[in-house]
Amino acid sequence: HDSLASVADYYERAGALLAISYVLHTTDCHCGNVIAARESPVVIDPETVFEMTSRAATGTAPDRRETIRTRVIDWSVLGTGLVPQDAMPRDTAGFTGISERESGAETLQWLHVGTDAIDIEYVPAVAEPRENFPVYEGEPVGPAQFEAELVDGFERTYDALRAAETELSSPPTDRFDGIETRIIVRATKAYDALRNAVWSPTNLRHGARYDLEIRRTLSLRDDDPVLRRETKFVDLAVDRWDSVVEAEHRAVRRGDVPKFATRTDDPGLYFDGERVLDELTELTGVGRLRRRLDRLDPDHRRRQVGLVRAALRSPDVVALPHPDGDV
Repeated sequence: HDSLASVADYYERAGALLAISYVLHTTDCHCGNVIAARESPVVIDPETVFEMTSRAATGTAPDRRETIRTRVIDWSVLGTGLVPQDAMPRDTAGFTGISERESGAETLQWLHVGTDAIDIEYVPAVAEPRENFPVYEGEPVGPAQFEAELVDGFERTYDALRAAETELSSPPTDRFDGIETRIIVRATKAYDALRNAVWSPTNLRHGARYDLEIRRTLSLRDDDPVLRRETKFVDLAVDRWDSVVEAEHRAVRRGDVPKFATRTDDPGLYFDGERVLDELTELTGVGRLRRRLDRLDPDHRRRQVGLVRAALRSPDVVALPHPDGDV
């Protein structure tokens, strides 16, 4: 960028992207999926559009803590991943992240290969730091000093979408019917942790033990499930989770991260093209879009803006000093 004005324009467009992502129920917009292009940030992997969840169909009463988390995160701008929140690793939000610099990621290393003493250890992964900010005079410029511009872009786009509610609601939403979208059933880091755990030589020497360890870790039937915190749809009945776990087991056993999908006009859950559940959520993706459009109003906008401001002022946000000092 050749001027502060162009940086301000960038963050105004970032606010517009946040509003659109929020209305379309887009998640997983962490810094690895967002490029700081010259004019505005660009989402490069929007496979989770329409993904923000509603209550599970034929589920159970959610834990009070989970209800609060769902309302504050999954049903707000925080759920997009573009602004930081407590469930996101530090410095990885789409607008504020420095990905892989201090991620704590580890990589597997085999020891004593070809001997009876074969073993594994995990060593810190070496990753090139990637700054997810616009650059001015050779220096990255974080969002903390352009909060007003980002909020302005969000509010103007929000108001434009609200004004066009009738045109967007029906029948134009029909153009979204049949679109396949990825749904994050559990955080990817949970599957990575599981894979690292089951790949110990002790488990690999015995197929039955290997399978048992995968199923035990994935199961939600225990009083204190191992991966509960990384699990969405905690209100889904446990017996229905068994079908999900079976699909997860198949993927992990072949070394993959399970990739589940839904369709925007279908409440079912799919894995490898097969229908895992006939009904996952109480609303389809298009149904959630229509509901969100119906709920756009000044009070709702004010609450979302408050969350954006609080997120940008969090001590976890990378507040890089501007080369020209205070702006």
